[in-house]
Amino acid sequence: MGGCRGGWMASAWRYQKVDGFMTDADYPYNSGTTRTENECAWKEDSVIGRVTKYTRLTSLDQVLDKLKTHPVSIAIHASSRDF
Repeated sequence: MGGCRGGWMASAWRYQKVDGFMTDADYPYNSGTTRTENECAWKEDSVIGRVTKYTRLTSLDQVLDKLKTHPVSIAIHASSRDF
């Protein structure tokens, strides 16, 4: 856990803003089977773009509006017994 600076959405967006993102072909998901737990396979020559801005959405209306033109990440707090 913690490879490439963690697993929270905001951490991922910050990482991609600074270091950029790659295609699945260049950085495939492998469930930790071929890289060590904290090893990041980022390669400068494989970067295809960078996040320029991200915003925290606070209402369903905002989410539905952004879904029309932007990627949206959603997290669910699932640690409650009610979940």
